[in-house]
Amino acid sequence: MNNIRKLRKQKGYTCESLGKIVGVSKSAIAKYERGDIQPSQDILLKLAKILDTSIDYLFGLTNNPIPLHKAIPTCKPGSAEWLRQGLIARGAINENDSVTDAQLKIMLTNLDVVAQLLNNKT
Repeated sequence: MNNIRKLRKQKGYTCESLGKIVGVSKSAIAKYERGDIQPSQDILLKLAKILDTSIDYLFGLTNNPIPLHKAIPTCKPGSAEWLRQGLIARGAINENDSVTDAQLKIMLTNLDVVAQLLNNKT
């Protein structure tokens, strides 16, 4: 869980200060960071909230540290920008990736086709 160490340092916490906030010892935080032990679900939720990230990021399942609730697209649903923001939020593309609006519109069309196929199967 190297991402705990990374975010802890970015946010200016020591193992001791972060441990006090979440209710564990500084050695427990160090053990989480090294992967020696796994935090309980309760502690994991606290860590994600305090470090302002997702549990997926803490476990290294995504490269995107932005928690999902903060990554919800803020533009018109179904637009190319909506899809771009959603893809960035899930870590599928980076902000600097050169994905054109035309490519995004093709993706949206394909998603509509998939949705129609799924709806017809029910």
